Amino acid sequence: MITSFKTKGILAIKGKLYSGNVSEIQQEIEYALSLFNFLDIDITDITEIHISGVFMLYLMNRMSIEKKMQVNLVGTSNVVFQNALRISGVNKKFLYTSA
Repeated sequence: MITSFKTKGILAIKGKLYSGNVSEIQQEIEYALSLFNFLDIDITDITEIHISGVFMLYLMNRMSIEKKMQVNLVGTSNVVFQNALRISGVNKKFLYTSA
């Protein structure tokens, strides 16, 4: 589930981030980036994340760097996210601010 982002450049992902909703969430992130050159993605309330979600966040971060946009992940200390990051093998450096 995603909460509103239209006025503040903040997009919060809550609940599950898995193969069943990763495309929808990616589209929401891309839409938000079409409105703003910056975006805070809050993952504090993620309760489950599959590898597909980790890689989607990674790809969104890489895309924002290429397009000179700023994307920040908020809530990266979430234990669920940390475990998925470790299991996926994605380097933690993608968590840092882009652009």
